[in-house]
Amino acid sequence: MATVSTSSSDTDHDLDVLQPAEPFSSNSLSLALAMAEEANKNNPTDSRKHAPDDLQRYACMPDPPGRQEKDNEKHCIPNDVYLYHTPKTVVILDLYPKSKIHLLILPRPQAYPKLKKEDFLNLPTLLNKNKRIAKQVMEDLNEEAIKVKAQVEEEMMKRFKFKWGIWIGFHGNPSMPHIHLHVISADLVSPKMSNKKHYNTFSPKIGIFIKLKTVLEWFEAVPSFWHDRLRELCDKNYYKDLQKEDLQCFYEDCRRQFRTMPALREHLQLEFTNMSRRERERIARAKEFERRRAAREAKRKTPDSRDGSQEDGGEGSQTKKTKTNGGEEVESQLTLV
Repeated sequence: MATVSTSSSDTDHDLDVLQPAEPFSSNSLSLALAMAEEANKNNPTDSRKHAPDDLQRYACMPDPPGRQEKDNEKHCIPNDVYLYHTPKTVVILDLYPKSKIHLLILPRPQAYPKLKKEDFLNLPTLLNKNKRIAKQVMEDLNEEAIKVKAQVEEEMMKRFKFKWGIWIGFHGNPSMPHIHLHVISADLVSPKMSNKKHYNTFSPKIGIFIKLKTVLEWFEAVPSFWHDRLRELCDKNYYKDLQKEDLQCFYEDCRRQFRTMPALREHLQLEFTNMSRRERERIARAKEFERRRAAREAKRKTPDSRDGSQEDGGEGSQTKKTKTNGGEEVESQLTLV
């Protein structure tokens, strides 16, 4: 596969970027979610989790084949996890989803010859390695995230008949090795959302979840700001303290606090149900408005729909009755000017 070389002002090495290849075979998001739901039914316990090294293993495969190599599962990605891959990324379902829809995008180390797989251990290891290449990785993830977001929105319309927010970002304290970008629907409604650590890790009010857009902005910041963010990322105690924050509803118009996760889960489900009802009603009103508008437009363009009739002389005329000298009434048409 051909590479192009780009010079960098802040590194002595060239940045090798793989050119796009032909599309690989993939699962549709609907199919992948359906297979995941079936697998969850067959395994109702919490046993379906990624192994500690799964993400790194998936990302480092020469050509992730899904279930094509059934005889050697160590060299394939399960079909109820795998969505698709490109020369630079692997897109999978989170086996322990924290929302209605929860995907992960993994950068593939082999797409960046100047880096080793250890450089992709987490966000600070990558950002500390080489700023120029790190920015390229983030931009590549962003490009793929835009495509994945569009698929998620399409799936929202298929399943729920409306769209809502989507968060795209990283954890400041990831629990698994290898950088993984979360693309997650903004509802946090899931049976897997089982404890405070899970919730606070994703809640936008806490600060552990770092948006990809924010990370991209760091590259344009002054050096002092850049280094402050790196020090913050490397401070594990900082994020551990944030995980202990009180449980609070993440919706902007709600600041209710909860003592237990079951109570918060019930509240989040109610919030989602209400949001779904409001959005569906809004969509129905918009459709009805458009239907009436189209009907009025069609009526306006139809000749027979004009005020008056041909028998009455049409629009702009009126009938006047007068009497003759013999007392007989006659009708005449007066044209209105």
